Parts: sequence; C-alpha cells; structure tokens
Amino acid sequence: MRVIWKILGLFVFILGVAFASLLFLPAERLGRIAADQLSAQIGRDVSLGDVSVSFWPVLGIDAGGIRIANADWSDAGAMLTADRAEIGVEPLSVLSGNLRFRSIRVIAPTILLQRNGDGAVNWDLGADTGGDASASLPDFSLDALSITGGGLRYLAAGQTPVEIRNLELTLAWPDRGGPATLKAGFSPAAEPVAVTAQIESPVAFLTGAVSGMDLELSTLGGTGRFEGQAGMAMEATGRLNLALSNTEQFLSALGQPSVVLPEGLGQSLSATTQIALAQDGSLSLREGDLTLDQNRLSVSADIRPGDVPHISAQIRGETLELPTFAGVDGAQSASGWPTDRLDASALGTFDGDITVELDRLVVGGFRFGQSLARMTVDQSRAVFDIEKMQGYQGILSGQFIANNRAGLSVGGTLKAEGMELRDLLEDAADVKKFTGKADAQLQFLGSGQSVDAIVRSLSGNGSLRAGPGVISGMDLDAVFRGGLPGSGTTVFDDMTASFAIENGVLRNDDLVLDLPVLAASGAGKVDLGAQSLDYLVTGTSAEARNGRGLSVPVRVKGPWSDTKISADLDAAIEANFSEEKQQLEREARDKVNKALQDSLGVSVDEGQSVEDAIRDKLRGEAAKGLMQLLDR
Repeated sequence: MRVIWKILGLFVFILGVAFASLLFLPAERLGRIAADQLSAQIGRDVSLGDVSVSFWPVLGIDAGGIRIANADWSDAGAMLTADRAEIGVEPLSVLSGNLRFRSIRVIAPTILLQRNGDGAVNWDLGADTGGDASASLPDFSLDALSITGGGLRYLAAGQTPVEIRNLELTLAWPDRGGPATLKAGFSPAAEPVAVTAQIESPVAFLTGAVSGMDLELSTLGGTGRFEGQAGMAMEATGRLNLALSNTEQFLSALGQPSVVLPEGLGQSLSATTQIALAQDGSLSLREGDLTLDQNRLSVSADIRPGDVPHISAQIRGETLELPTFAGVDGAQSASGWPTDRLDASALGTFDGDITVELDRLVVGGFRFGQSLARMTVDQSRAVFDIEKMQGYQGILSGQFIANNRAGLSVGGTLKAEGMELRDLLEDAADVKKFTGKADAQLQFLGSGQSVDAIVRSLSGNGSLRAGPGVISGMDLDAVFRGGLPGSGTTVFDDMTASFAIENGVLRNDDLVLDLPVLAASGAGKVDLGAQSLDYLVTGTSAEARNGRGLSVPVRVKGPWSDTKISADLDAAIEANFSEEKQQLEREARDKVNKALQDSLGVSVDEGQSVEDAIRDKLRGEAAKGLMQLLDR
C-alpha cells in the first residue's frame, strides 16, 4: 500500500532536512513542509500538529495530531487520524542513504478503509501509474514498529462493516529484502484476538502485490492458520486450517453475529481447505476436509459476500448425524413432545444452493442409507428436495420446507416406497406392533416455535398400503375361538387406509385388512399432539353363525407408551345382535303395554312412550272429574 511508503518517505524527508539544517530550520516550519510534501504525493489534504526534532543519541521527530483526508467520494470522515507519531533513525544512516529505523511508534491511530459500489478503494493514493513501486522506496531496515491503542474500520458496499478495536501491533523488519514478523492483538468484540504473521516479502505486500504469508489467529473458542499468498488488496490463495473447540465463541470473538449451532452442524469444528479470496470479497473453497462435531465431510463451495452471503456448495460424506428437535429422539417419552423454543435463526444467515450426497444419514432419530438431496435457501426459507433417501429397506423421496420468515413453519410432501413398518414406526414413535413392507404418501403443514406446538398444529392428508405383514399384540382369529384380543399376532395379506390430519389429530375411517380367514376394517383417531390413540378394529367372519356372519370389534386405546387392547362388547352387540336386540325390545314393550292395559287401562299407541301414554290417561281422568264437579 503506497500510502505507508509515502508516510515513511515523509519522515525521512523531515529527518534529512533537519539533520542537514540542524537548528537553522524551526520545527514548526518542518511540519508545514512535511504536510505540504505528503499532500502533493498522495493527493489528499494532510495536516500535522506540533512537530519536534531530536538529534542525539537518536535522530528523530515527534509529530502530533496527524490527519489524512478521505477520498472525495466518501462521506465517512478522515481516512487516518492519530494522536501522535514518533520515529527514530540512526543519524549516520541518513547520510549513507541506507536508512536504519530504530523505532516507529504510532499512538491511538484510527484507520478507515473503504470500498464503494463501483469497486474504488480509498487507499489507492497518489499519482503513481505504473512501474515497480518498490524501486522508488529508500533502502532501509526497521528494528521495531509499534501501534498502541489503535482502531481500524473496513466498510465495503453491500457488506457488514468490520471493526477492530484496541489494536496493539509490533513489527520487526531488520532486512529490507528479507521477511518481516508481525504480532498483533485486538478486540472486534469483548474477547481479545491474537495474530502472528511471517511475511516473506513485505515490500511486495505493502506496495499492492502479493507475498508469501504464514498467519495464525487465535481467540476464545479456537485457532485458524493460513499458509499461502496474500496481498493488501484483500486477496489471498493458499491453505486454511481451522481448529475450533467452540464455534459460537470463536465467531462472537471476531465480532460476527451469534449463531447457536445444534450438535452435528459445527458446535466444534475442524477444517482444512484450499481457499481463494478475491478483492471483491468472494471466496472459493476447494479440496475441503470438514469435521462438524462427529461428522466428517468433503466440501467445495463458492461464497459471494453481501448483507446476506450467498453460498453454493457440494457436500459429500460417509456419515452425517443431524440433531433432533431440542435434543429428543424420535422415540418420544411419556412426558410428551419437547416444548423448548426452537431457534431457526440460522436460516437467515445465508442464502444458497447446497447439494448433499451421503452414504449414511441420521436425522431426527430416523436412519437412512445412501441419500441425495438439494437444499435451497432464500430469505430465511429453506427447501429440501429429496431425490433419494434409502432406508428401512425402502426409498423415501419428496420435499421438505422450513420457513422462518414470520415465525417457524414446516411442511412438505413425502413419498415412501417399500419401507419396513416396524423399524420406521419404532424410530418415529416407539411403536413396535407392526411388521411388513409399506408404501405411503403424506402432505403436511405445521407451525410453532416448539416441537410440541408444531405437532399440535399439524394439518394434511395421506394414504398407506402395506402387506403382507403382522400386527403384534392382537389376534383377531383367536377372539373368534374364545381367546383374548390382547395377545398373539394377526397376520394380514394386505392393508389399505387413507387419513386426514387437523389440529394435530389424525383421523381414519376406511382401514381395510385382508386376513387369511377373516376380513377386518378400522376407524378411529390418533392424537399426535397428545401421543395417544383411540382406534377400533373390527374382524368379520362371513361364515360364522350358520352364514349369518360374526363381527368382533377390538379397541386399541391409550397413550403410545401404554396402549391397551380389549374387546369392545358394546360395539360387538351392536354389530352382531342388532336384530335380536330389536326383537327383545319389542317383546318387552308388548309385555309392559299389556300390564298397563290390565292394571291401569292405559293403551300405548305405536311410537308413543309409556310415560306419554300414562300422562295422557291422567289428563283424561282429571278432565272427567272436573266435568262431574261442574254438573253438580
């Protein structure tokens, strides 16, 4: 960066004039000459405060109140201000032309670096148009450069400002043609950050070219190291290594927005990748080896800067284990769904298009094999297009959407083919009573800030077809032989059902089971929010009772954790003995009517209740008694 050399050249000019003129030129005059000289070189207004000169034992100057104006297009204030600057050189080195700086100390500088929407930068100073920038620089070496109490702010159009506070820096550069060693500490936020760097060619680096660099940054939560080529114009290529024990703490220490990452997505992180950072802030990652907690992935990505960065990435891995909601797996406990508030703020931290290919995926308690999916994120809305997820001996495909634009909502359309019911239902709801292959379709939508709220708000519909299979804990065939319904198994050839979901309650009224000997149907509800069900399965034998048929209803009822299976006697009577029941009711009615006629003289008409008949009889008798009184 030419401005650095021009400022150093300014101090050299002052020292040379001062040394040559000794005490004949006042310090005030030196300050004015220096300010005019630097203004002419960089094309910006420069002002200096009081300037004093020392001659022995070290030749040097002390300047206060330094200010360098910003570019004409900026309205953000001065580019550089400093309370004070001190510089010292060996006197004889001024005469020899081989300058040896004993010390340069800058106190409380404030530096503003800017890039506008057209790509112009405020540190592009002076009228230099070409050639080797380093060739015009004086020959010199630097024992020690220090900055105390500094601050730096970087503003780029369309990007979040970067601010560094409490900057403390030391630089050792004893040989102009050799490397420089830098150590710095600063605080973008509450926690201190330490930086060490070895710069192979400082002259190239400071004059706008790239230089070999080995840089390490450490702060609360982890360390990062870069080895490669870098330049002042915010450009770099090389190898990046990250070792973060706590990603949230590390990002917060660097002044980045706090993001709470769930386990499996980088609470701790280690990475090695080849990077390329361009001057416009765009970043490319190649040959990335990324470990997020227990997950190890291969990654390539391109990141475009902005208020919301855009990420295009391809991720490949053997195993990816993603967290469940609020840390609770799919097999829910008797206490119900988690009510912890869900933090979906990560959906708003980036937009992008990410492809994921995995050999094994564990998500929300569900286990899958080879999986291929694509995620697109736009303004806090993520769409997961599932091309293929092998699992439970079948294949799952469809789309899942998570939208956090105005509160969290989830929805989607899923299709399952050939999945094993027992393993799937055990992972989903700890239900182990069904065995068999199944095809299913599901559309759903839910909203809320907790898993409990989302499940209780669910709406949608779907269908299921399964078989052959087995239902454990219920033997419909044994019931017909006088056994208990809550033991044994029911083998079925085929099962079909459709269902609708509203307010977290699934209802079905068309279950059909084809059994080897019997037929069965079912209807009822599953309260997903309360984790309970009330379902009636009715087995029917068409040949029982001399061909009149026999139906045996079995009720499955209770919480998922303690479901009870029992014969429903009321439903059994209604299903099998409705004619007999009606006949008994007629016979009982006839007997009551005859007794009323014989004892009270009351006749009960067809469709009339006994109470109404007695009431009518009493009214009639009362009317007769009243008429007799009137006749007297």
